Amino acid sequence: MKESVRSLKVFFGVVGIVSILNNLGDLYLYLKWDNQNLIGILLTIIGLGLSGLFVYLSFNLKRLLLNSFHFVRRVILASTGFHLFSFVFYCLVYPGVYKFIQPFYGVLMCWYLFVTINRLSRFLQEELLQIVSENNKPSEL
Repeated sequence: MKESVRSLKVFFGVVGIVSILNNLGDLYLYLKWDNQNLIGILLTIIGLGLSGLFVYLSFNLKRLLLNSFHFVRRVILASTGFHLFSFVFYCLVYPGVYKFIQPFYGVLMCWYLFVTINRLSRFLQEELLQIVSENNKPSEL
């Protein structure tokens, strides 16, 4: 399946909104029942920030792929690092299947996004170069 900018914008938006809701729920539970777990609260706040960045990417993906592709890559790599750290943290603190699956799924999602964004950015750059080269050709009279 060939992904387009539009399908990735929807993907970033859905993942960002679902992650925001999930992190808000986790934050509520941490503050209500387990307010001594500062690392869990900190991870949840960082997760909220990354989720907000995913929503931002969903609104500005095409412009960012053309102008600042490295920003998109850094967000995805930061999200991957966050999910790996979360995985280790949850393995040590909260033994349970649910907390193992969530960061693992996050790493797989980030890998998919990283590969897809690289391919799509190359495609858009080649398309832009073709348009520029066509516009710079001397006109025939």
